[in-house]
Amino acid sequence: MLPGHRRPFHGLHTRAAELEDHHEQRCDLIRTACAVAPQTVADLVPVLFARKLDAHQMSFAFTETLAHVNRLVRRGELEPVLQDGFLAHRTSGSV
Repeated sequence: MLPGHRRPFHGLHTRAAELEDHHEQRCDLIRTACAVAPQTVADLVPVLFARKLDAHQMSFAFTETLAHVNRLVRRGELEPVLQDGFLAHRTSGSV
């Protein structure tokens, strides 16, 4: 495999499975947080990224979190709701 980052490697299918598992773990964290109370994407960033982030890192963290939220919305596992004038998300079927 010739990736865009780092050196060539073998084991494409193994690496793809590792990445899918990693993203599902992130989705689990988001589902858990949204089951407790509706969460904005900004609320969810520290759920996925516990360390202190500078502005550059925060932009990547926010967009990665947004991508996970969008994936869960498309799969019907989260639903958008308005909360205090902000778009938040909760697990589907939550009251």
